Parts: sequence; C-alpha cells; structure tokens
Amino acid sequence: MSDATHLLGIDFGGGAIRCLLFDTGDRSTAVETSPVRACGAAGTGGLGFDLDPDDTFAAVARSCRRLLARTGTDPAAVAGVGVSAMRHGCVVLDEDGAVLLATPNRDARAVAEGFALAGDHGESVYARTARWPYPIFWAPRLMWMRDARPDDYARAARVVSLSAWLGWRLTGNAVDTPSQAGESLLFELESVAWSPSLLAATELREDLFGAVGRCGERLGELTDDAAAALGLPAGTDVAVGGADTQTALVGAAHGDVRP
Repeated sequence: MSDATHLLGIDFGGGAIRCLLFDTGDRSTAVETSPVRACGAAGTGGLGFDLDPDDTFAAVARSCRRLLARTGTDPAAVAGVGVSAMRHGCVVLDEDGAVLLATPNRDARAVAEGFALAGDHGESVYARTARWPYPIFWAPRLMWMRDARPDDYARAARVVSLSAWLGWRLTGNAVDTPSQAGESLLFELESVAWSPSLLAATELREDLFGAVGRCGERLGELTDDAAAALGLPAGTDVAVGGADTQTALVGAAHGDVRP
C-alpha cells in the first residue's frame, strides 16, 4: 500500500489502554489513552483482581478511533498494528473463545499456591526460568483455578498473555512470545519452549499452552469485527505482540522519534 505511511501501536497497561500512531515519514508520534480497571475478585480475600474483556476491548477501540480523528489520519494510511501488554497477567479461554479467567499483573489470589510451589520446586523453577515462584505468575494462578474452580479448569482450552489475547481479539490468532511466556514459570529459557518437567511438577495440562513466536512477526489481519470497532480497514496487518518492558527497551534503543 503506497499510501500506508503510519503504524499503530496498542499497549495494554495496568491502568489504561494507550494507542500510539507513528508517522514513518516525519517520524512524529501521537498518543491517545483510555482508562481500564480491574475489579476485586469475589472469594479471593481481597487478593484477586478480574479484568472485563469486553470493557477492555472497548477501551482499545475508543482510543484508536479518537486518535485517528484527532490527528486527521486516513484509516487507509495505517499499514499495520502492533500490540504490547503488561507482563504476568493472563487470559484463560474455552474452545469457543469465551473468557473463563482474565487477570492483570497485580492479581495475587494464588498466594498459597505460589508459596507452595516455591517451597517444593523453587530451585528447579528458578534454574529453568530465571524466575522465583510468586503468586502473580501464571503457574500458581492456574493451579488455583484448577483447585478452586475445577469446572472452569476442565473447560479451559488455552491460556495466553494479555498481549496474545489482544492479538486474538484483533485477528482470531493467538501467539505468545518468550517475553510473555517467560513470565509463566513454565517456559524454559534454554530450550525456548514450554517445559514438560515444570508442567509435570505443577500438575498443569500441557494442552493449555500453544504457539510461541517472535515479537514483530506477522500474526494475521484485522477481522471485519475488529476493524469496524477500531475504525480501520479490514485486512490491515497485525504483528505478534510482546511484553511491555521488553518492547519499551527496544523502542528506547531507537529513540529518534519526536512527539
């Protein structure tokens, strides 16, 4: 597309959705944000927090539309979309794509499971993942779900990071990256793959964990529904997204842009 001169970045942060529009010609940027919030999860003693996936995606759509309108950008000028999100949060989907659990990074409902995992397998987990078990990681949270909500755990078909979930909402495809999978306590850094031994130690199902790709690879295209929500053309390319901290560091290394 010769007239596609802009790139759209979407970041799912702890308190807001941030959309950034980058002009590849003059290298200028513009940003629009919409707040998102997590609500206390019932039955978690004040430690658990749930995200509303529909409200979250509505914030994405709202930020994108406002940004395009404020900058006067032709939607057809957007060549592609990339996403990033906070680490440690995750989304559990059933086989139809319904959300069974969606949590931000501060969700600590699995405090008992986290400490138990540290006591039983802490050294082994750390040796493979470079992470010491804490409640905010995926593995303890999924162990909590397995024990506290067994019916939902039995229905679960896939667990993904928040950036992969957002990519799935945009394209229908979900691919994680090492920057997100590496925060699960279930992903080995040396092999760059899900760890059968850690899954066995946590007694979590291997089938819940899917493809892991590279940040920036092509994920797919905006679906008709997602395009209509964001105000962009259907078929716009979407890239695999990663964790916010790591992608921010990449951006900082290429700081020759202007606001």
